Amino acid sequence: MPLAPVEFAMFAFDDTRITGDIVPALTALVENELVHIIDLVFVRKEADGQVTAFELNDLPADTAAAFADLHHDIEGLVSTEDLDHEADLLEPGTSAIIVVWENL
Repeated sequence: MPLAPVEFAMFAFDDTRITGDIVPALTALVENELVHIIDLVFVRKEADGQVTAFELNDLPADTAAAFADLHHDIEGLVSTEDLDHEADLLEPGTSAIIVVWENL
């Protein structure tokens, strides 16, 4: 089955702690059948500038559980080059979620 147009965005947060605070907004988009989330990547930029990217299964269990119902089903769509570019946009001491979605 072909995909509808696919887009991605980075949602940045003021500290390095990844939480599920954005989940209700993403869930509303999914439940209203506006988007289908196909990949989520989490990025943390430490105060010293070190960047770490990780997938849902790398999060603490309680945080991962908050994102579990978003039904992303393809990993690896965000390339190393994409991650490098997006990480350059982050301020030290912040984190972000990169969301890839299919427009429905």
